[in-house]
Amino acid sequence: MLLSSSPPLNAHLFFVISKILQHDFPEKWPNFMDITLQLLNGSDVNSVFAGLQCLLAICRVYSYKVTEDDKKAEFDEIVDHSFPQLLNIGSRLVNEESEEAGEMLRTVMKAYKHAIYMELPSHLMSDQATVDWCTLFLRIIDKTPPPCSMTGEPADRELTHWWKSKKWAYANLNRLFVRYGNPSALGKSSKPDYAQYAKMFMTAFAPEILKGYLQQVDKWVSGGLWLSKPALYYTLVFLEECVKPKAVWDHLKPHIENLVAHLIFPLLCQTDEDIELFDSDPAEYLHRKLNLFEEVSAPDAAATNFLIALTKTRKKQTFSILTFVNSVVSKYESAPDDQKLPREKEGALRMIGSLASVILGKKSPIADQVEYFFVRHVFPEFRSPHEYL
Repeated sequence: MLLSSSPPLNAHLFFVISKILQHDFPEKWPNFMDITLQLLNGSDVNSVFAGLQCLLAICRVYSYKVTEDDKKAEFDEIVDHSFPQLLNIGSRLVNEESEEAGEMLRTVMKAYKHAIYMELPSHLMSDQATVDWCTLFLRIIDKTPPPCSMTGEPADRELTHWWKSKKWAYANLNRLFVRYGNPSALGKSSKPDYAQYAKMFMTAFAPEILKGYLQQVDKWVSGGLWLSKPALYYTLVFLEECVKPKAVWDHLKPHIENLVAHLIFPLLCQTDEDIELFDSDPAEYLHRKLNLFEEVSAPDAAATNFLIALTKTRKKQTFSILTFVNSVVSKYESAPDDQKLPREKEGALRMIGSLASVILGKKSPIADQVEYFFVRHVFPEFRSPHEYL
């Protein structure tokens, strides 16, 4: 039925099949995997898409069960038999432009997401599989968005299949690094083979992923590329994870000043959407700003977390950030009223606010200067015509 049903009905069928599999697979539906493989290896695009949906449903079944030894062995075998073909399909789809191809690629990304969510299958731990899959993820991230994914408002673009594919490509790379690829983040209960994988990933893969992310940031900063909120969010989460480990910090460090000035700062400044919300619904605006960590994939929350991690882990970077903030507020102070940029000042003040625990700490060499900063740059804004300040 998945082969011939319409998209709305297909979604309902997929939900029903997923529910059945949760209770009956593999014991009461032992041939479902064979059916899935047959579909994946078919020559008809509808068959392949149905196979992708079936494999995604299977991966969802095991995503939380693989912590059980017998279930992990079952799923390892499933991945061994299906993921080489899944990789082949994804590698072909990334060269396409149609909305249908984007939907299929999104399904490939989500299957991988569920496959690695709690444990890393043995097949995906090999050097070659890691190379192949990370290469695919980076190709998706670097792909020029097809025209069908760039129409409408930004919120509409984020819902297209191609931008969802990019979102999950970012998320998969982040999951590999944060959960499995950072030796210092592995718990004591982690399996011995994870330690070896983490060492390999940190030295061979993390720097290349960082390079790919920074290339996307450069394009966004220059105005040559639009990035969705999830893309920006996952980029900043990855950058935050690169602050502590020396193997990647050495690659990130030369870019810090540019990142703070041209990525972090703009993301912390008010947007047109923020101003509109402030004017139309001040209560919701305050809720959004004071509870921004409730919003999934919020770039400004990720930017704040990055600043906090940077200044706590690499304390020498604090002074360059404060220098940047001081240049922004001083420029605002000296500019004629009709040339002041209130959004920039608000963004600079948000940066200071995010660093409060660092600059007001007991060992902070500038704690005694904070009061003067407030008197000069904060208190005057109580009379500002720009109410959000």
